[in-house]
Amino acid sequence: MEAAAIKYEEHTQVDKELFNQQVTKSKLERALLQLHHKQQQRKDLGDEIKALKEEVHDLFLEVESPIVVQSEDGTYICVQEKVVEKDVFDKGGLALELNMDKKEISKPWDYSFLTYKGKLTPKMIAKHTHSQSLKSVKISRTKRNPLEKANKKFKKK
Repeated sequence: MEAAAIKYEEHTQVDKELFNQQVTKSKLERALLQLHHKQQQRKDLGDEIKALKEEVHDLFLEVESPIVVQSEDGTYICVQEKVVEKDVFDKGGLALELNMDKKEISKPWDYSFLTYKGKLTPKMIAKHTHSQSLKSVKISRTKRNPLEKANKKFKKK
């Protein structure tokens, strides 16, 4: 009788372990499906946000003046032009001047080696570096209206 009870207990223990494994597997599958669904939603939202940013950019180019809109939560959304000065290095022009292939001067090591050999000078680098202005649209969120900030007057004591 005791042997039968022990076998029954072992059998029920195995059944419990199998059941727990099936439950865990089911939970894992559900979590994976939810994760996939959320990732797909994030991807779709990212595409939608990108399209909206492009639309804002195109519409702003027609207006060309800073625009401030207050959202439902009280923050201000500002759209304005942003100008960035950037130095651009013309590798192709330098390669032509050095009578080399552009691929031969693609890494910092190549510049160091050419400088060591005396073929490349700081004047040549300065000659092929040009300043460039890049205009873009900046969208920012603030707690205070940025247009009011510029018109703010200080009190005299």
